[in-house]
Amino acid sequence: MLKVVYSNSTEELLAALARDVAAARAGAGLLEPTHLVVPDRHVAAWVKLGLARLQGLCANVEVHYLKRFFGDLVAGAAPDVRLVDAETLLGLVLAVLLDDDLLQAADLQPAHAYVEAVADPFARDLRRWQLAERLAHLFEEYELSRPELLDGWLRSAGSGRRARRGPADTGPAAWQRRVWLEAFGPGGLLERRAAAGVRWLTLRDLLAAAPPLRLEELRLPPR
Repeated sequence: MLKVVYSNSTEELLAALARDVAAARAGAGLLEPTHLVVPDRHVAAWVKLGLARLQGLCANVEVHYLKRFFGDLVAGAAPDVRLVDAETLLGLVLAVLLDDDLLQAADLQPAHAYVEAVADPFARDLRRWQLAERLAHLFEEYELSRPELLDGWLRSAGSGRRARRGPADTGPAAWQRRVWLEAFGPGGLLERRAAAGVRWLTLRDLLAAAPPLRLEELRLPPR
């Protein structure tokens, strides 16, 4: 059974979590870990410190980051599938921005101008990294909340990554689209990275896969 606790007070949420953890520990063996799934390392640190403060001790707690946790579950249920996590996403976007020849393309001129706005090579690489981080975060948000935008980018790409732009691809959307297609479109970096017998999929690709992955097949912890 799924139980949802919600509040606009983080203290109330932490107290509820502490009660649930204590109840789970009461019926568990001494060496059985408590599994916590959190969105990022900042929440992880806050939760562990909060549990230690409320319970006197925070021990034998395994903290998992949400997308990596789900990726590990998918790999366990489907050994031929690897889910694109945050690190992989960042690496793919950074690889596109490190391609100086590609950055010369007309639709990537805004990104090229931003990178080349400084003379020092180290400063240029720092700008590539910062831009890659920002784009990777945006692409992850698009995947979760604006899938129709990514579908439109794929449709407008036709049979090749450098086909005509879509009607909505003006301003930042034009060069963001090009970066995303170079990484995730047909013939892009992700497709070329696939090794024999392994499929790299984004979350949206996984949910659209046929046959779909059944949640019952995921090897979840007991609690």
